[in-house]
Amino acid sequence: HVKVSYIDKYETARNPFEGHYYHYKTICRDTTISIVCQAGDRWIPTNQIARRFLVQVLEPRSDEGYFAWNFFDSMLQQKEWFSDYVFEEIAADLLKSNKDLQQRFEQALRTDKNLSEDHWQQLYWVYKNSDYYEPTAYRIPVYRIY
Repeated sequence: HVKVSYIDKYETARNPFEGHYYHYKTICRDTTISIVCQAGDRWIPTNQIARRFLVQVLEPRSDEGYFAWNFFDSMLQQKEWFSDYVFEEIAADLLKSNKDLQQRFEQALRTDKNLSEDHWQQLYWVYKNSDYYEPTAYRIPVYRIY
C-alpha cells in the first residue's frame, strides 16, 4: 500500500513565467491505495542528504514543487469517459444497488441547481463517483511509503 495525493482544486496564473503556468492554492486529498510497480518506476529513498529537496519538489502542496510549476499537468486530464446512451442504464443500476451513492446523489441534486437541471452532468456525477471512473485522473504520480 502507498499513500497518494489527488488534486481536488487549484488555481493557475493567467500568464506564464519562464515558460510555465504556475499553479497555486492547491488543495489535495490523500488516500492509501494498492499499486503494482511498472517498468520505469523509480524508488527514491528520502533518508539521504537531498531529503529536503525531494520533499519540496515532489509534494503537490509545495509552492515550489513540480506540480506548482505544471510538470504534472498530464495528470489533470481525464482520459477515460463514458457514452451517455450506454451509461444511462448502468447509472440507474448503480443508484439502485448502492444506497450510499444514491443518498449522496440526491443530496447533490438538492444543493446544486446546475446538476439538477442537466441530465449529462447527472450521469457524469454518477460516473465520477463510481468504480467506473478513471483512478489515475488528478492523481499525482508520486507514491509515499510509510
